[in-house]
Amino acid sequence: MQAKMSKRAAKFLGAQVQSVKDRIKSAIHEIPKGDIKPLQGQFSGLFRLRVGGFRVIFKYMDAETVYVYDIGSRGDIYISEVFRMTATTQEICEMVELLPESEQELAREFIRRMVLAWDPDFVKVTADEARDIEEGIRQIESGDFIDLDSI
Repeated sequence: MQAKMSKRAAKFLGAQVQSVKDRIKSAIHEIPKGDIKPLQGQFSGLFRLRVGGFRVIFKYMDAETVYVYDIGSRGDIYISEVFRMTATTQEICEMVELLPESEQELAREFIRRMVLAWDPDFVKVTADEARDIEEGIRQIESGDFIDLDSI
């Protein structure tokens, strides 16, 4: 699959270590394979591809091309947006941040699984994600995009 990326998505991808960059690029090239779900609400028509702890927001343009509007870490969003419901949330977030980096991903994965057990179709976006996706859409619609393979 060929991919055209917003500058925002390309910047995020370019900032990752090579192993993460390669993993995300490989997953994008393999679309429509992978953990893909349609987004709901104002972004219906867009899809999210889960690549480990990352999310890739994209749209099919034709049988061989996708537009990637945004890429980001989903684990942080689960912690900051979903678990703000309780009084102990701030404490949980601080505790996860205190863990060694290698264990933070495990903690985020545990939280992700809890959220999916609570709502298996959790494909809604937060207000911050909505702004990021809209920015990516504007960039691509204005012709301001980058080919995935050039990153």
